[in-house]
Amino acid sequence: MTSPHGKIAHAAIRLIGASIGGTKLLALYIFGATLSTAEMLISIACNNYVRDISDLKKNVFKQIDAATKEKMAKATEAANRATRTKRSKAIVQAEALAEAKIKLAEAKEIEAKANLIDAETEKVQADAKKSKADAEAILKDADSRSIEAQAKLIEVLAKLRNEGGDLYINKNEMQEIIDRGLPRLTSGDK
Repeated sequence: MTSPHGKIAHAAIRLIGASIGGTKLLALYIFGATLSTAEMLISIACNNYVRDISDLKKNVFKQIDAATKEKMAKATEAANRATRTKRSKAIVQAEALAEAKIKLAEAKEIEAKANLIDAETEKVQADAKKSKADAEAILKDADSRSIEAQAKLIEVLAKLRNEGGDLYINKNEMQEIIDRGLPRLTSGDK
């Protein structure tokens, strides 16, 4: 059973809460302050009621403390939820950034390989052009040597005919010499 003082306290809390139009916690704060003031006044007037009011005040402050702790726990949980969401978003963003950096590095590596292949291709093309130019030079040199040889042969034949001689070529022997290959001339043979 509730003591008459408890009923009075409960009614006072409801009355104060309704009169200020605030929350129960605010009413408890006001009621606690009111009881503290009443305790001091009553302790001056008579000592018998002081113990009951002091107990009532302690109960009110316990209720205030419990309500405050509950509100703090709810606020902490809400802050943790908000932080957890932000942390999750930050982790996702960091992972996406890391993945983008990896892809960028891969793209740079591919670009470097492509540049290397381009450089090698250009080198091969330059070597091919040089080889072609060398081959053309060799062919031109061979052509000019062939023309020189033909001119020398014509000159020798003309000299031979002027001196009354003639050149006889056996076609079969000539083909055999061609098939075997002409001996290479050294600088001493010229």
